[in-house]
Amino acid sequence: MVKKWLSKLFRSPKSPKDDITTARRESEIQKKMKHIQNIDTQLLSLDNQIEEAKRKKSDLMNQRWSVQGMPSTWSNNNSENKILVEVTHESDQFWSIHDKLRETMDDAWISKIWHVQNSSLWTYYSFQKSKLTMAGINHNERHVWHGTSSLDPSVIYNDQKDGFTMQFSIHGAWGEGIYFSNQSCFSDQNSYEPSRRDRIRRTTERPDFMEGEKEMFLAKLLVGNEIRISRSHGFTSGDLQRMTEVDVKSGTRYITVTGEDNRQDNKSNVWIVYENGRAYPDYLVRYYNGQRDPERTPY
Repeated sequence: MVKKWLSKLFRSPKSPKDDITTARRESEIQKKMKHIQNIDTQLLSLDNQIEEAKRKKSDLMNQRWSVQGMPSTWSNNNSENKILVEVTHESDQFWSIHDKLRETMDDAWISKIWHVQNSSLWTYYSFQKSKLTMAGINHNERHVWHGTSSLDPSVIYNDQKDGFTMQFSIHGAWGEGIYFSNQSCFSDQNSYEPSRRDRIRRTTERPDFMEGEKEMFLAKLLVGNEIRISRSHGFTSGDLQRMTEVDVKSGTRYITVTGEDNRQDNKSNVWIVYENGRAYPDYLVRYYNGQRDPERTPY
């Protein structure tokens, strides 16, 4: 009791000024709390607006793709508009391409697959398809392999018009043209393997190559009217003349040469076109041959 009495006796009296100071502090704290609540409310509103904008953007992109006729296999979650979109091994696309690659190369293993989503290139390809339709020519569209030899595939998949062009054609058994094959083993002969100089100066979005890796395209090709020409006698000027002849069935000239390559155990059908814009680089496939490497091919 004595201690309590002494404590009250010597306690400093509370001045009105102290009460004012305390009230001001409480008022300032309340103002700050209210301001923070207002900011949080605005942030929440912005978050909702952003989500709504994302939904609207997705809807508009779907509408645009529908009008342009974009492939249903393209990813519409490609917010960065990347041209190369990786295909993971969880997808059916991956295993379909895997099986197609190994049909004639059973020692081939896939490291990576990218879906090429180049809207400008696809629009031009679709335009070429429309031209065939207007001319009354069956598209005769095929999924075929193409190797770019020493040309970096990025030159093709980043192009904004033609993609596969005669500028980078090769001179083969059927003359100078753009060659495609239904068998991977044929196009593997012209697959892309970066040189030492390419490895140093590469700035593309693809990761660095590991030992023994190479790449080639699985492309969509508008074959149209085709004429079969044997390679046994070599490609002659007479064959060029035959290409300008009119197909009796359709009344239009041939636009693609078809041949058969017998240099390997597996005969491969080959299609050669001599103009730009009739093929689209659908997938870029990176692979290697030999024993399966668990690090590159963990499945």
